[in-house]
Amino acid sequence: KNFKLGIAFAGIKKAEIYIDTDALDKADKVTAQTQLLGEKLQDSLVMSIAIMQKAQVRMYRNEIAEALVLFKTCIENYFAKHPSEYAALAYNDYGYALGLHGQLTEKINCLFKALEIYESMPQLNHGEVAITYNNISMVYYELGQRKKAVEYGEKSIEHRKLDDNIEKLALGNCNLSQ
Repeated sequence: KNFKLGIAFAGIKKAEIYIDTDALDKADKVTAQTQLLGEKLQDSLVMSIAIMQKAQVRMYRNEIAEALVLFKTCIENYFAKHPSEYAALAYNDYGYALGLHGQLTEKINCLFKALEIYESMPQLNHGEVAITYNNISMVYYELGQRKKAVEYGEKSIEHRKLDDNIEKLALGNCNLSQ
């Protein structure tokens, strides 16, 4: 009942759910509370995840400049030295935000870093790997390199099949067909 680290990770999970359901105001409040708790605990991982989630909220609100600062902060302060699924997610979303800001070279560098981290994990998360491959495919498409776009789109679909999510597999096939 007084396990502060458990409370912090419960806040992280709540924020994930709020972000996934587009309840961004609720997510923003929870991430602020989680970051404060992380500071009290002097837990760099908790603080970095909370900052990443703040960045995600800003990105989905189309506050790209603020999101970029927050993503860069959590990556430089923690995730660059501590690979994990959270680090890979931070790089993936940072790359996505960079792309929204028109920085395609930086975007693809972040996406390949995310992919490298995901692939180094003992338990491969096929859904997240599929998202990353799809994002890489989209960059190559934006750069006019269709052959590479198709190549990475097909890799995304391979991982979608392994993830066994029919809806997202359909979306991946739709993206590839376009």
